[in-house]
Amino acid sequence: MRLKELIIQLHRYIGIPMSVIVVTWFASGIVMMYTRGMPALSIEQSLELKSAIPTEEIGITPIEALRRNDLSFVAGELSVEALLLRPVYRFGSDGELTIFADNGAFFAGADESSGRDIVATAFALPVSRVHFDGELTEPDQWTITENRHLPLLKYRLEDSSATEAYVSVTTGEIVLATNETSRFLAWIGAIPHWFYFTTLRVNQPAWYWTIIVLSTIGCIITALGVMLTFTQFQRSRPFDLKKSIRYRDLMRWHYLTGTFFGLLALTWLFSGLLSMDPFDWNSETGLVIDESAMNAGPVMPMDIDLDTVSSIPTSLSLKRLEIINVLGDIRIIAHNVDDENQRIVDASDADSPTPSGDIAEFISRLEQITGSSITETELLKNYDSYYYDRDHLRPLPVLRVSFDDAHETWAYIDMATGRIVGQAHRLGRLNRWLFNGLHSLDFGFWYDRRPLWDIVVIVLSIGGLATSGIGMWLGFARIRRWLERRIS
Repeated sequence: MRLKELIIQLHRYIGIPMSVIVVTWFASGIVMMYTRGMPALSIEQSLELKSAIPTEEIGITPIEALRRNDLSFVAGELSVEALLLRPVYRFGSDGELTIFADNGAFFAGADESSGRDIVATAFALPVSRVHFDGELTEPDQWTITENRHLPLLKYRLEDSSATEAYVSVTTGEIVLATNETSRFLAWIGAIPHWFYFTTLRVNQPAWYWTIIVLSTIGCIITALGVMLTFTQFQRSRPFDLKKSIRYRDLMRWHYLTGTFFGLLALTWLFSGLLSMDPFDWNSETGLVIDESAMNAGPVMPMDIDLDTVSSIPTSLSLKRLEIINVLGDIRIIAHNVDDENQRIVDASDADSPTPSGDIAEFISRLEQITGSSITETELLKNYDSYYYDRDHLRPLPVLRVSFDDAHETWAYIDMATGRIVGQAHRLGRLNRWLFNGLHSLDFGFWYDRRPLWDIVVIVLSIGGLATSGIGMWLGFARIRRWLERRIS
């Protein structure tokens, strides 16, 4: 009896402040089913904001562009884009080195004036309706996840959506754009759900331990509540359900909703805790394979001539040309926003079909660079349980490769580009079910069958919201009665 009373008291009094947080998590989780996370530019949105590349104005090769600026030879990722309505070469994974491809002028970075021009062009507004809002050297509420791009120039737009745009000083790219709607949805979705409040989030240790501690307390309190659904049930003789449940009014509803949804709430809180990788339980790395491991080597600027670039059909309204080296073959990934978002073109033949890659060569190279044997391979034309995407944006087909290393690593290779687009080791695959499976209920038998998944998850979320919300109401009523007694 003493143990049961202790459980009741812990669930009741620690549950009062915790219920506010759990209610917030359930309510904001429903919002995040559709908003996902913090405002961010998708690949498609980022492409839409770019100008079409004026390929006819490209007048020099990448190596000539480097030499005109007395820059050291650069080997690595290379792409062609438009900046300030002029073609540019971008060198490096983040385009940190940018040179205009028409005359070889070095882009020294965006300033207030050029940034305003970039934003005005992207959003088709006159410059007079784009207002400079300052330079960020520290993240604000909306650039918490974009701090790798700092410093940023912020602009406010006079448009119907109250848009705010952020331009990278280094590259001149628009890395983020928010509007009134996306900011509002973030305040009722991702920000309260993830505790993405600027002051807390920029302090990584404080934010991490806040989530860990609150999630752990939530799990304990919910587990105690699940226990009470059994200990507080008194079977009557003859059996009568109403008489077996000792509670009345709202407390009865709290008991009933907790009986039906308590265990589900516990799995959601527990899986949310696992998302923080507490105590590094999922810290295995498996085989470390660089995403460009299938490249025979970096792209050499001296290997790219003007004929290579001009071989791309201009009718595609190209927004980005990505030049890569796949097993020694130079290929161009042509990004556009027409009927096909991405089209692979062999640099030696603009009319060639999408290259499928050589599986035997991929396998041989992977074994060479990892030193591990490959036990199984499978060419996937559809997503599996560990490589998937609700929006179907991740590339297909991919080659799934299983290694015989100690961590039982799997790797997924994009057959068009040769890039490693996914990896999973044994603990990572377990975490996929314990976190994603329990938290998002993204099981294959219904995840792609919208709105079935939406209906089930919303109904279950409302159930969790109901039991925690009723508990919060009862808790506040108890506090109010206590205060009234103290005052009187």
